[in-house]
Amino acid sequence: MKRSYKTPIILIRKKQVGENSIEEIAYRLSKDLNIPVVCVPYYSTSIINLMKNIIFARQLAAPVFHILTPSEAYLLPFLKGKKCITYHDLGTVFNARNKIYKLMRIFLHILPSKYFADRITFVSEQTKQEWLKTTKSKKKDILSVIYNAYDERLIPQESSIKNEAFTILQIGTAKRKNLISTIRACDGLNVKLNIIGKLNEEQKNELTNLKINYKNSFDISYEEVIENYRNCDIVCFPTFYEGFGVPLIEANAMHKPIIAGDIPVLHEIGENAAFFVNPNSVEEIRTAIKRLMMDEGLRTQLVESGIENAKKYEHRHIACLYKKLYEELLEKKN
Repeated sequence: MKRSYKTPIILIRKKQVGENSIEEIAYRLSKDLNIPVVCVPYYSTSIINLMKNIIFARQLAAPVFHILTPSEAYLLPFLKGKKCITYHDLGTVFNARNKIYKLMRIFLHILPSKYFADRITFVSEQTKQEWLKTTKSKKKDILSVIYNAYDERLIPQESSIKNEAFTILQIGTAKRKNLISTIRACDGLNVKLNIIGKLNEEQKNELTNLKINYKNSFDISYEEVIENYRNCDIVCFPTFYEGFGVPLIEANAMHKPIIAGDIPVLHEIGENAAFFVNPNSVEEIRTAIKRLMMDEGLRTQLVESGIENAKKYEHRHIACLYKKLYEELLEKKN
């Protein structure tokens, strides 16, 4: 059955358990611009499901389609209207389990945008350069960087909970998030580690073997995520790779000091609003935690820098950039 829209629409993947970051971005943008979000009905994990999603997409009519989850880039040739796509990172391509999977992901997630997208946006300059290196595209005039925004619900308030131990929040449990190093850095410290994300067996065993005081939650509402920010003393984000680094600006917005992996994209996003550490060094992460536990002045300095940094990622500003992009596409259509 055909579904027609008079406004631009945001097209995203079918949500999987434990994955919520891009969905939050989509619905935030939808609210700011008063446009609908449409989810494909099937997981893009098999040829049959890809075909079913293509059939679904061919029934959609809209003046502008904005694919916000690049795993659905394969739909671009089948959409009837102006098309844009946003890339958050290319990590799933670079970290594919083997060369065949890497080639499949390049074919399905990246190359369609090179040939069928009218505009392509990236959440960081790093991601843009990765895409250019992968595609060898010459069409740089259709590319732009639009950073992610932090959620307007991130309002700093004094916590209603008095922590018995210094509480460290870590968002994300994927391998690149480097949770194992955070766990090892907490060994022997009087801290509580609060982890958001589904734990694997290795992580559970490490927490148990080192007798870490921890709490774990996953697939929770964004309101619960905010409450976890509110109740922590610091955020730990010693990631190896990011396309943007949402937890950094979320910590900034919530007036929380953050330890961050010393990687280029987090310097691009965070500037001086984080305590940067070598993500390969457990000792550096441990030293950073100890310094922030003992040095209130340092915590205050990082919070103040974070407040200034967060101003660049205010949601209304980012929504205006996308609104302008949609208007440019509509002008071309007419």
